[in-house]
Amino acid sequence: MRLSGVAARAAVAVLLAFCMGLPPAPAFEAPRAPGATGRSGPPFTIGGFEYTLMPQGIHMNICNQRSCGPGSKVSYILFGPRPQLTFQAYKAQRAEIAAQFKKVAPAGVTFTFKPPTQQKTKLFTFLESHRITKAANGQKEVTISRTILTKNMSIDLISTARDEKLANANLAPFTLAALVVADVGGQAKR
Repeated sequence: MRLSGVAARAAVAVLLAFCMGLPPAPAFEAPRAPGATGRSGPPFTIGGFEYTLMPQGIHMNICNQRSCGPGSKVSYILFGPRPQLTFQAYKAQRAEIAAQFKKVAPAGVTFTFKPPTQQKTKLFTFLESHRITKAANGQKEVTISRTILTKNMSIDLISTARDEKLANANLAPFTLAALVVADVGGQAKR
């Protein structure tokens, strides 16, 4: 399997992030092209996380090691291509989600939402939003939602942890694996 330059650069970026003080890179099972036959299980897994397939095709991963913050979660869903999901549509979707969260929030729970961001490369578009939830007792939880769009597929990833550094650190290897899956899926269709 040959990775595109973008996937290779993503791997280097993740390695650099880990060299800058984040936990050591967890092992991950080699990704496979969507629809690949011959084995069952998730498209990819990351060491230190317990995997569960949830309803509606949600691949839930819950940290069970100190390095990723026990109880931290990273989930992902694989979709077909979504060319209609523009940055404007993503921002509107995030604003609607923020309004719903505020509407159903229990007493004493507050939410802070950072403005969504977009990054584009030749092969991938990354859409991202951050939510900080603060409970009445002061406990904080950070959720980072990342959507990766390609010509052949899209992947939604969500990382939740006690702080932003940990949420980002946990999301990094899942993003790298998702990029490999997206690249393999694109090569399978070439």
